[in-house]
Amino acid sequence: LRVGSGMKLAMGVALGVYNSKLGTDWVARDGVDNDPSIPLSGKSNTAFDASFGLALRGEQLYVGLSVTHLAGGKLKDLNVDLTQHLFLEAGYDFILGDAFKLIPNVLIKSDLVTMQYDANLMVMWNNVVWLGASYRFEDAVSPMVGFQMPIGKGEIRAGYSYDVTLSDLNNYSNGTHEIFVNYNLSLGKPLSKTKYKNVRFL
Repeated sequence: LRVGSGMKLAMGVALGVYNSKLGTDWVARDGVDNDPSIPLSGKSNTAFDASFGLALRGEQLYVGLSVTHLAGGKLKDLNVDLTQHLFLEAGYDFILGDAFKLIPNVLIKSDLVTMQYDANLMVMWNNVVWLGASYRFEDAVSPMVGFQMPIGKGEIRAGYSYDVTLSDLNNYSNGTHEIFVNYNLSLGKPLSKTKYKNVRFL
């Protein structure tokens, strides 16, 4: 939706189910088998799940807000509650000449109890190839690379990042790899047919 001068507002919703299962192939420590919150037999629960998001985009500025687990479902047999998580993102495209853009970005995540911050910086060349890095406060740093290009009636985007753990978890983790590919299909309305009449053609 167009909002004001040069701004667009996008909205999205996700509906689904969340399933979790606790098997019986685990060993209880002393006293744990008397804990009423831990089922001794295998259990499985399913709950309705929903998420919602808003994104406001201008020529260079963009802001996004989303929330997951809106329904706050409960898996009663497993003593698990689906807690809402909020995500707030903001960024700006700095134009550096004809070929390059510098794109800083901040992402704030919260479960309404604690907060986590990500700071990202990316350089894009000719609106095709990007290179950058992300820093998650007191947790990890992630270099990344990717590209995007129009194909058919849409655009394909692909990228790779490596998450280097900086916290004490680095004693147990060598980091994680992430690869993504997506295709954005344009849903623009076709041009309406226009008829012209002229008295010269009767």
